[in-house]
Amino acid sequence: MSAFLSRMRHDLRTPLNAIIGFAQLLEMKPLEAKQKEWVNHILKGGQHLLTLINKSAGSERSTSTEAEQRKLKILIVDDDPQIRAYIQAALESLPVEVLMAEDGMDAMTLIESVRPALLLTDYQMQIVDGLTLAHQIREHPDLKSIKIVLITGAATEAEVLQAVNHGLVDAALLKPVDVHDLQHVSRRLLNLLA
Repeated sequence: MSAFLSRMRHDLRTPLNAIIGFAQLLEMKPLEAKQKEWVNHILKGGQHLLTLINKSAGSERSTSTEAEQRKLKILIVDDDPQIRAYIQAALESLPVEVLMAEDGMDAMTLIESVRPALLLTDYQMQIVDGLTLAHQIREHPDLKSIKIVLITGAATEAEVLQAVNHGLVDAALLKPVDVHDLQHVSRRLLNLLA
C-alpha cells in the first residue's frame, strides 16, 4: 500500500472513530425517542462513510486476538485527544484506572514508572509510533507481561495480523474502533470476563 493511501486511511478513520464511538456511547444511555433517532442517524451515516472508506482504500474490518492479565491500570496512547477521550469513556465501566499519553515517548516514561496491565496504542503517531513502542516493551524484560492492543487506521489487515501472530501485540483493532469490540478485547486481556 502506498504511503499516501495509508495516511489517507488513517486521516479519515481517526475522526470517524470519534463520531461512531461517541454515538455508540450515547446509544447506551437512556434517551428520549427523538434523541435515539438522531443517534441512529449518526451511526448509520458513520457506518456508510466507513463502507466508502473501506471500498476506496481496500481495507477490511477489525482483527483481534486476546490473552489474559490481572486488573491494574490501562494506558491509552494516541496523539488525537478526541480518540483518547473516546477510549477513556468507553472503558469507564471497567474496574481499572485509566492513564493517558499523547505519544510513544511519553508513554514509555509512564510505562516504566506505572507498569500498566494493558496498553491501548495508536499505530501512527509522531516521535515514537505504536509498533516501535510495542517493540521497546517486548525487549524490556520487566515489561513483557504488559498486554498490548494496537489501534490503527493506517496499517493493512495483513500488517496487523503479522504483528499479532508474531506476538508483538496481543490484539489489534482497526479504526473506527467499535465500542463493544474495544470493551470486549480489554476485558479479555485483563481477564475480567464474567
